[in-house]
Amino acid sequence: MLRNRPLEFPPYIIRKNFLSNQRCDIICKTLSSKIEPAITKDPFTGEFAVRSDYAVSNTAFWRLDQNNSWIFRHFNKELSESNKKYWNFDLNGYEAIQYSEYNKGGMIDWHTDHVNDYNENHGSLGDRKLSVSLILNDDYAGGEFCIAAPQPKTDYTTLQLTKGDAIIFPSFMFHKVKPVTSGTRKTLVIFVEGPKLK
Repeated sequence: MLRNRPLEFPPYIIRKNFLSNQRCDIICKTLSSKIEPAITKDPFTGEFAVRSDYAVSNTAFWRLDQNNSWIFRHFNKELSESNKKYWNFDLNGYEAIQYSEYNKGGMIDWHTDHVNDYNENHGSLGDRKLSVSLILNDDYAGGEFCIAAPQPKTDYTTLQLTKGDAIIFPSFMFHKVKPVTSGTRKTLVIFVEGPKLK
């Protein structure tokens, strides 16, 4: 008989001041003009569409090139060490970087990032194993990041992250972003992939 048991690994880790203010500003300046309304996958139909009842944000995808390779180099060492210490997932690469802006009222409801189907925008290689969310600015209110361990709504933590902070967590963890009450929340999300989970 299967029984519930406490998590045997940290559900997330936070790295304060992971990226400098200057580099955060460079990312925003580079990608802010490329955003479009966020498209999400309907869990019932499998179709991708804008769903304002579920996610209100604008996004842009940034594939690896000579202009952003420094980001991956910056993350590589931290992700490799953290994964080895806490999770020991089999990892083999990254999806395209996802830049998001949440204006006033912007939010995303409870969800996980774990997917294993190919999407040409994401450049998917396999199962998402680790998610990294990096805060790029702090001139907004609301928009708190919540993460559940293990169940949303009944057992979750609300985090106050500031500019340059990164949170790293297994992609199957439930999480959400509360509505932004003023200003624009800007984030960078990276998904690290590997062979199918067993």
